Amino acid sequence: MSSEPSQIPRVEGELLVVPDKTALPERCIRTNVSLDARKCQVERIPHYSHGFKLFLFVAPNLLVLAPLLARRHCFLKAGIAARVRRRLLLRKLIFGAMIAISLPLPFVLLALPEPRYAGLGWLCFPIGFYGGFLGLAFYSRPLKIVKYKHGMYWLSGCSPEFLASLQASEASVPTS
Repeated sequence: MSSEPSQIPRVEGELLVVPDKTALPERCIRTNVSLDARKCQVERIPHYSHGFKLFLFVAPNLLVLAPLLARRHCFLKAGIAARVRRRLLLRKLIFGAMIAISLPLPFVLLALPEPRYAGLGWLCFPIGFYGGFLGLAFYSRPLKIVKYKHGMYWLSGCSPEFLASLQASEASVPTS
């Protein structure tokens, strides 16, 4: 029995199942519009185990290192439309601004003549700082790895239209 059929992208429910170093069709994974081959880029998607995610909530100081501590990465050549890419960039800028603003905010509010704002500044710091890192680590990528098993990655984040078109093209491939 050949292992070839399991190495092509397939759809399972709302998830895309792919091996590492796979190239998807030249369509946007979010809008399903056709794209030029130059618009398709290799995405590096980190895989964080559930235990690691739980550990980050227990020890939030390690959020700074979260992108470096991912054990596995899935490299996937996928197309993302310009408007979707702009939305993802905006999301990254917002999370980065949360981090940047949260650093001086307690000191600025402490310098105000009203002492009641000092406590608000110290409350906003962890929310903005850790919230920004959580957002950058887990919510600023177009695709997320939901599961990893035997060299295959289950990914969420593709539109239902893209998955349906992939499933239709998968059905037309002979299984021999």
